[in-house]
Amino acid sequence: MRVSAGILAVLSGLLGSATGTPVIRTRLLSNFSVSSLSLELAEGIAAHNQSSYFPFIEHISLQPVQPDADAYAKSMQWITDNELLTPSAQSLLQLEMSVRTFAPAVEAQHQLYAHTIVPELRNVRSFDDSCLVWAQFKDKQACSIEALQALLDSEAFYGTTYVQKAQIEPRVLALDHMFKPDTMPAQSAKLVVLYADIHAQEFAEFHEHLKMLAQNGDVQYVLRYGPKAHEASEPLVLAGYGVELVLKSTEYKVTDDRDLGLNASRGYETKMHEQGVGDTQLFATEAEPVVRGLTESQLEMLGVQAVQMIASADSDKLGVLQRLAQDLPRYAHLLAELPVNHTLTDTIGDSSAHTRDSLLVNGLRLSDNTLDPFHIMDHLRSENTIIEGLQTAGLSQQQALDLLLYEDTDDSNTALSFDMRDQSEHKTILWLNDLETDKRYTGWPSDINLLQHIKMPGRMQPLRKNIVQSVFALDLSQPESWITLFEDIMSSVEHGMPMQFGLVPLIDVADSESASSQMAKLVLYLRHAFKR
Repeated sequence: MRVSAGILAVLSGLLGSATGTPVIRTRLLSNFSVSSLSLELAEGIAAHNQSSYFPFIEHISLQPVQPDADAYAKSMQWITDNELLTPSAQSLLQLEMSVRTFAPAVEAQHQLYAHTIVPELRNVRSFDDSCLVWAQFKDKQACSIEALQALLDSEAFYGTTYVQKAQIEPRVLALDHMFKPDTMPAQSAKLVVLYADIHAQEFAEFHEHLKMLAQNGDVQYVLRYGPKAHEASEPLVLAGYGVELVLKSTEYKVTDDRDLGLNASRGYETKMHEQGVGDTQLFATEAEPVVRGLTESQLEMLGVQAVQMIASADSDKLGVLQRLAQDLPRYAHLLAELPVNHTLTDTIGDSSAHTRDSLLVNGLRLSDNTLDPFHIMDHLRSENTIIEGLQTAGLSQQQALDLLLYEDTDDSNTALSFDMRDQSEHKTILWLNDLETDKRYTGWPSDINLLQHIKMPGRMQPLRKNIVQSVFALDLSQPESWITLFEDIMSSVEHGMPMQFGLVPLIDVADSESASSQMAKLVLYLRHAFKR
């Protein structure tokens, strides 16, 4: 059992801040400037409820530019008043905004605009940088509604006969927000991408016009963030990221003591070893600080010995912890002289043998590599979506939570189980292959002991034994069942998957003349008639 010296160092930093030690403060700055808080809110709303994105965009476009604090407070109040999000989703949004979760999403759109869209259009046609709001139709820029309408009308009138072929075509990206009308336009509808500064005066009119065209099914309307009208100069201060600050200490004097005899320092150690090292004796030495090397076996128990020293301190246990953490290299070789208290070692081992640090959300354990604020909030958002879906189905919030947290604690071994062995006189399962008798598996080994020697972890081993079986219950009156049968099941058989596949035709118990029952009878008859 080890107690990490790194943990002691962290604790010493905390203690040092409380005792007047100078505090090191760091800030992690992004390589991009601060984005609009209103746009981050819009991205957050879209993450929770995509249908609320455009109503919020329309609202903030009509508001004057305000300081971030005022804009945030008024926007959150407007979201509450208009019920754009559920209370739980709004609470999560506030948590996400505290670490600027959606700032990278906004910056990604600005980077796309500046480094991809504008250079591409400038290479093929003239480009007007002064437009704060403009629409892209194929490889053309339209800075006004009239110019866009002319492009659309020309396309509709001439088709592709007299119109020059576009050199580039916009496409819908994962970060895009597409306006979805009540009736979705056909896939052949023209794609128009609006690049806009949301606070520009021209945006509202341009947006309403494209909404109308999308409602009529004439275009597919995608909104992206365009040029920044007011570029912020300061970078974004990042939160939620881990930063490690490593300082190399040169405080300790290293002395070659191989030729030194029982000097004062060594004599002090011997005295402590004879009398038992207490916290008073450990810190009472006036000897010059010396750093001594430790063997691997000494390092292994050093953590336990440090805990032992702290636990056995007569008075100020926290002070002993602080001294050890702040000056551990000085005292490490002295701690190593302590006789190990095996009772304490066993106690520490027993208390931690069956435990593991973990974070559970609604009973689901999060993996260690996702324990950061952003992954945790993604998971909370996913869990909230599930709960809201259950509430939509008629459950209360508490009932939905109870359902997610439900664990079957019945110890009577009466849990539902299935015996898929077909031992009846009239066989029910139609086996589609047999690993033990089919000629296609002749070259496979049949020694079951080979299962003890895994050649490729995670992959089933070819073996001429019907050990792994998969049975499908299919309604053969449905075309989808035949697609599953031939494209999935039989394809797996043809590709040599070491698994026995079986089929159970579903029937309609209430109607023996139903299509599913008739198809089941037909398949069973063919199997019986042809013995296959």
